Amino acid sequence: MARSIRFILCVLLAVLPLVACSDGNEQELIEKYGNVETESDFIADIDWLEPETEYSYDGEDENIVAIYSELYNRQGDRLYLQTKSGAANTYNYINLKTGEQFILCPDPLCPHTRDSGCQFIDISRIQMSDDENIVYAVKSCYDGEATWNLICELDIENAVITPIYGEKSLKRFDIYMPYFIADRKLYFETRRRNYPEEMIAAGVARDEVFLMELDLDTYEVRTFDNKYAAREYGSCIYANDEYFFFSDSERSRLFVTDRDFANEQVVYDFPDNYQLTSPYYDNDTDEFYCVIYSKFMTKLSDDGVTEGYILRVDGDLNVERLDMRSDLILDMQLTRDYIYYTSYDPIEYGISPRGGVCYDESGGKIWRVPRDDVSTEPELIFDGRGEFAFRGYYAVGDCLYLDYSEIVQENGIGYFRWHGINARVNFVDGTIKWLT
Repeated sequence: MARSIRFILCVLLAVLPLVACSDGNEQELIEKYGNVETESDFIADIDWLEPETEYSYDGEDENIVAIYSELYNRQGDRLYLQTKSGAANTYNYINLKTGEQFILCPDPLCPHTRDSGCQFIDISRIQMSDDENIVYAVKSCYDGEATWNLICELDIENAVITPIYGEKSLKRFDIYMPYFIADRKLYFETRRRNYPEEMIAAGVARDEVFLMELDLDTYEVRTFDNKYAAREYGSCIYANDEYFFFSDSERSRLFVTDRDFANEQVVYDFPDNYQLTSPYYDNDTDEFYCVIYSKFMTKLSDDGVTEGYILRVDGDLNVERLDMRSDLILDMQLTRDYIYYTSYDPIEYGISPRGGVCYDESGGKIWRVPRDDVSTEPELIFDGRGEFAFRGYYAVGDCLYLDYSEIVQENGIGYFRWHGINARVNFVDGTIKWLT
């Protein structure tokens, strides 16, 4: 884009929460110092867009879940952006009503580096809750002995991070993959690499995969021991009131079970060498959307097949392949009124330092169609013109938030360099504002 093992794990409950990097009133510091401005030598000179001088917002809060979303996550009037602090991943957020950007760490004197002890770096895989001031994320920890991960609760208003699951270990390493929150429970996958003494001596290790459930009120953890628990039958990617949704790339299918993991029902079989991406769920209409595309378009296959399309699944599990003008769709974003998408239209930039061709599959273009009339002529709302590459995008009203990557070309070598820089493009006014 296995094995079912039953075991018991202990939840790590922090005695003292991890707090901001200096004393003081955190919310006052956020208000005084939180707004972020960005200037960087890495930013391309995009002279076909004017600098943003006035922010406008005409979006609405939408009850739509972006199920796989690492770069952008919306929670009410906040949009969280993945960015970097030095070499470490972190998040900032945008107040969509005002357009202002804020960093999570409220300490104006903190350099936000690992050496400084800043608790708001090395954060990834953020998940939104029903409370606009609470999010959940995975935090990577390091010391002289080991590397380990924690699932943490982030209190944005009070700038407090509380570890709720995970622990340091010298004999195993756990990777956590949060998928979704349903009924105040966080569903996540744990990929565990064990290091028994005999395996350490032999220089080998063993990976195990578990589907787990973390109660966000009690912090109790349950490890599933059914046949779906170890990814043998795909990944459990979402839950509504009736079903668990599974994406099974091995058997090329989308299927559901009931909330007891019983009564499996295949929703859609897709061709071999295709895969499912960009799943969305509209809680207002009870519709599930996703893209099915051929792996050749992202160099995961060499069969030469180029095809990509959008599926819509209604609340009764009726499936429709949307009749759109493009049949080369790579990914999508669902909003209340529109479907935004990229299509296979590659631009080559040279030979990658790792070998092979460096290319942008989408050609740097983003399109949209009205959700209630998908067969209409698509509207091109952004064209990077071979100068602006992006890893991901998120549309709010007339604005696109783009995760910018520098295009580096030298002596026939081409590659993309990510600096954790985002941009806001108003595609109606033709303006741009660079963000951290």
